[in-house]
Amino acid sequence: MSIVGKAAPHFAGLAAKDGEQIKVSLDDYKGRWLVLFFYPLDFTFVCPTEIIAFSEAHDEFADLSGFENAGTLLYGKTEEDRARAYTKLKQASSQFMAYRRKDVPASLKYNQNSRAGDPVVIATGPFAIRAHKPPEGKPDKAPEAGMHGFDPMGMPEMKAIFFAAGPDIVPGKTVAPFQNTNLYPWIAHMLGLKTPKNDGSLNVLAGTLRDNGGETTNAATPSKEEQGPQ
Repeated sequence: MSIVGKAAPHFAGLAAKDGEQIKVSLDDYKGRWLVLFFYPLDFTFVCPTEIIAFSEAHDEFADLSGFENAGTLLYGKTEEDRARAYTKLKQASSQFMAYRRKDVPASLKYNQNSRAGDPVVIATGPFAIRAHKPPEGKPDKAPEAGMHGFDPMGMPEMKAIFFAAGPDIVPGKTVAPFQNTNLYPWIAHMLGLKTPKNDGSLNVLAGTLRDNGGETTNAATPSKEEQGPQ
């Protein structure tokens, strides 16, 4: 039974926004188009007992004093700093993996841009990661929820459910599992926007559009990497 285009069931609950819990419900969006997606781990609260933060054993894992950071991203000032930190982190814990940026698995699409930092640390389970402890004398607290994601190839629970409806979308259409990076060219096409080079492919979701993606798509079969985890 198709539910695309039908009214969503009413819901109400708590959500995380700007580090705080707020109440949300379907009633907040009456009269507006709404896309609901379900992402079971990346935006949920993480129990403090499950936190793995390599700053908690800062001296044991690696000396990051020569690094700048933005959230979980690490930026070493020199190649020597980056290599030394990677050597310390790569086998420091079973709860995260450390990679040099160039060696991050291609399926994560995270190995080309210097903004990703180096080394790159990726959780192996539902653990939040942070770079530094609070300064001496400051209270400690768990990292904010939703600050980073998890590899869906290693954590099947990360798979999401995606529903969409609108004048440009074929009703009742279902598609194979796909990576969410393919939503960018899909949405841009409906808005009539030209996109720069990106990690998504309109081919993957073109069949959900009434114009089949127009002239920007072709009959090529999406690769397994484009489709995402099965």
